[in-house]
Amino acid sequence: MARASARQEPADWEMDRSRDQSQTFIHTKKRGCDVIRNPHLNKGMAFSLEERLQLGIHGLLPPAFLSQDVQLLQVLRNYELKKDELDRYVFLMGLQDRNEKLFYRVLTSDIERFMPIVYTPTVGLACQQYGLTFRRPR
Repeated sequence: MARASARQEPADWEMDRSRDQSQTFIHTKKRGCDVIRNPHLNKGMAFSLEERLQLGIHGLLPPAFLSQDVQLLQVLRNYELKKDELDRYVFLMGLQDRNEKLFYRVLTSDIERFMPIVYTPTVGLACQQYGLTFRRPR
């Protein structure tokens, strides 16, 4: 009888904490576009100049630095411009595909407001409209 074995891929990154547990660090061997395309590593324009230089992404992002707080405000403004719940769902799933840290920051900023969009009932509508909302496999 054939037995399927699950092959484990090496982790693209690992998380570490400072000695006093006050800061979290992510270590990765990825550089350049691979960092920006990875939603676990991407911080959008919140990368500091030092991080941009170390990760080889200096010049790949606009020459400005925006904190996650400012990015949150931008996302909330763009979210409000969406005409219906399905468009808002697609918008938030796109954010999750690009920048998970910001996605979860948005959700936790007003959990009661966003859960009906990313969960029941809107996700049910998204399932029914799957062919129209599909962007990439998860």
